[in-house]
Amino acid sequence: MTHTGLLRLVTLLALATAAAAETHDPRTITLGYLTEHADAVLTVTAGTETAVAADRWRVVFAIGDVLRGQVEGATLEIERGAMEKAYPVGTKYVAFLRRAEREEWTGWRPVTRSFGMRVLPAAGPETRFPGIVRDLASTLGEGPEVRDPARLRTLLVQGMADADAGIAWSSAMDFVRHTELHEGLSTEQRARILDAYRRQPIGKVTKRALAYAVAATRDPKAGDLLLESLQDPRARLIRGAVAEALRRLADPSVPGTVVRQLDGADAERRVHLLTVLGRLGAKIGAEAAVKHLDDPAPRVRLVAAHALGLTARAVHGDDPTAKVGGLAKLEAWLAVAKTENEISACLWALTQLDDPDAYDLVRAARDDERELVRRYAESYLRFPRQSLILR
Repeated sequence: MTHTGLLRLVTLLALATAAAAETHDPRTITLGYLTEHADAVLTVTAGTETAVAADRWRVVFAIGDVLRGQVEGATLEIERGAMEKAYPVGTKYVAFLRRAEREEWTGWRPVTRSFGMRVLPAAGPETRFPGIVRDLASTLGEGPEVRDPARLRTLLVQGMADADAGIAWSSAMDFVRHTELHEGLSTEQRARILDAYRRQPIGKVTKRALAYAVAATRDPKAGDLLLESLQDPRARLIRGAVAEALRRLADPSVPGTVVRQLDGADAERRVHLLTVLGRLGAKIGAEAAVKHLDDPAPRVRLVAAHALGLTARAVHGDDPTAKVGGLAKLEAWLAVAKTENEISACLWALTQLDDPDAYDLVRAARDDERELVRRYAESYLRFPRQSLILR
């Protein structure tokens, strides 16, 4: 990612520059969400600020263009708290606002706090925000309800194909959030989303958002495309998102394809594919995970144990009486495990098998001469469904 590209993406997402104390679900900071949940959206220019309490200020803004809703007068007053950024005099914003009424004051507050005030510079992709917001607002009723789903779907598909990573991210997040738009995709629109994912480079959060959009298309080519992207040298940055996207896609052919691709794959790709199998939870994935419990690559063994445990949970959720293999290999591994990660992964996987013999092994491990084995055995016996966290 270039320096300029990073700055543009951060400007839209506000993920890297937001105050640590102000954290929000990323789905609530997209252009679509902010537009839908605002009583008014407009361009404004910051004026003077007045302190009204030790931790609260009010700023007078000059009103420019009204993009959604109705606002009377030439100015409005916005209140900010101590955890929100100051608004330098003369700075122009796209403001996504809600009415704020208290006994002593009537004014406005940004939607999603500071994320609802987007700086509007003189140049750059952010200058397109007002037009994008106006288009999004045209698809809505008076509130957040979508009045014209076909137009909104078209706008979001166009946005996902945008050359600017921030705009593509926002569109993908909004599209995934609007599940009612997924069924109406045309063949051409599905193809555009898949192509947008294919062209988006790894290294930007946009690639992960587009992975979920690809899954939402339910296109017959979606599974192959997502798996193909795991061949990229930087695939470690997206494998979690790809695995989750494939889980959402729920294509019954994918687990078998992943298992076949494991044969002949290098160690890094085996990690990617086993991560996918763990998220899919298909019984065929358990068999593949067991095969790699004694893989020559240490990292692959750890991921195989994780995949086996996750798959065992899923299999037993469908059939509590089902048998999942791996006990013998896990027992042999535990006997020679030396690192904390190996010991933790091995004991965690044993507890996920829900097998009496496996639990006997974990109980016996409480008397092991290795302190780490005793500690993790006790922990997993007390809380067998905790997540596996590797150090």
